[in-house]
Amino acid sequence: MSSQKARDVILQEETVREIYELARHADLALMTAGDLTESLVVTYGIDNPEQLRTL
Repeated sequence: MSSQKARDVILQEETVREIYELARHADLALMTAGDLTESLVVTYGIDNPEQLRTL
């Protein structure tokens, strides 16, 4: 499967398409290879679930 075909198939999924559109309009992107929650808690001392949802 070509990369273009793979992209088209993936973007046919509604959930993926919605997230893709949100990302296109974002001012900031956080990227991680693991669980973001623990690293934010440890690094920044975030202990309020509302703070995590805001991020």
